[in-house]
Amino acid sequence: MQSSTPSGKVSEPPPHKWAYIVGTIIAILTLTLPLLVIAYYSPQNNQTGLETHVKEFERTDN
Repeated sequence: MQSSTPSGKVSEPPPHKWAYIVGTIIAILTLTLPLLVIAYYSPQNNQTGLETHVKEFERTDN
């Protein structure tokens, strides 16, 4: 006995393998590229900036 209502399955083509690969590459770049850019443009020694602020504070304190 067959029902007159259509089944819940929709005939969609399966996703392409390349879509998964490209999506993965985009996701990895989205997560890593900002970190790499921040690390590249950040000062190499973080204490240099802190020492500068402390020295300026000591000068104005005297």
